[in-house]
Formats: sequence, C-alpha cells, structure tokens
Amino acid sequence: RGSINNAKYNNIKLSMNPSKNPMPHITVRISISEASYYLNNFTKINGGLGYEERIVLKWFGRYGVKEKLSEQFINWGA
Repeated sequence: RGSINNAKYNNIKLSMNPSKNPMPHITVRISISEASYYLNNFTKINGGLGYEERIVLKWFGRYGVKEKLSEQFINWGA
C-alpha cells in the first residue's frame, strides 16, 4: 500500500531532448511503452504508458518534481 515495486520499475528511463523539442518536456519509457509530457502542466505530448501512466502522473504531481525536472531540462540544453 503506497509503495512501488522497485523490481518492476528498474526498466524505467527518463530522457529530455531540447534539440528535438525546445519546450520543456520529459520522455518516460517503461519497458516497451513510451510517452512524452510537457513539464509546465504535465500534458501528454504523445505516446502512452498504459496502466503505469497514472503512477507516473502521480509522481509528476509530487512536491518539487516539476521544479527539479525543469531545472534539469535547462541544464541539459545549456
């Protein structure tokens, strides 16, 4: 209850590609599923994560996650 099975999510990959899309965004890949989201409001750009999407959106909504990801995006593009 309230915990994530770490073994299940060892295959998660987060990436940012400012040269492909200059708007702050993140791409989440879990196994064979992939989705991209804007960082300002976590609107989905494309793709889908199936059942795991609700877990990712819940994580996005946690305090400080948006700010940390936005900072990383700025540093990544620098």
